[in-house]
Amino acid sequence: MRNRIKKIMAVLMLVVISTACNVILGPPGSGSDYPAVPPVSSLPSDQLIEGQPNLNLISIRGGYYVWKVNNAWHVRVAKLEGPPTSFSNRPFFSGTILVDNGVIRNVDRTNISPVSKVQYTMKDINYKIEPRNNIEGFDFTINPLGDRYCITLDLRVNGGLTPKLVHVGRSMYIVDTLPITMCVQ
Repeated sequence: MRNRIKKIMAVLMLVVISTACNVILGPPGSGSDYPAVPPVSSLPSDQLIEGQPNLNLISIRGGYYVWKVNNAWHVRVAKLEGPPTSFSNRPFFSGTILVDNGVIRNVDRTNISPVSKVQYTMKDINYKIEPRNNIEGFDFTINPLGDRYCITLDLRVNGGLTPKLVHVGRSMYIVDTLPITMCVQ
């Protein structure tokens, strides 16, 4: 009798542990669509970043505006208004864009002032933009190497992470945290 109770208790414990794992991690085969990376904001869908913003970017001040159309990406910065910060006499935008399972092509600077820099390889873009014009930025295309590629956008203002200044996609969705990582199919 005692052995039977021990066996029943052992089976019940396995069921409880298995159920707890499924609740915490999800059922088998339900892995995340996003790569294993350090804690970052992962947009729930690449559709949030799809499409050029609806509003005229010239009328908007201060921040990043990022969107894509198919595999063509666009990064714009709008000059920040206000007094100089403790970091810089002139606010600057800097960061890194990393691509996994894709190749960066056709990087094209748009209205970039001479003091700004955009450097790139096939896997990353590093930039520092000190806007002298209202809107500056760059465009690039990603050629996927498989069914999907992943992109990480580490977008900084005066060297710090300021998500409230980052607007993405047609609806100009404001991100919660930075950097942003997403996988696109």
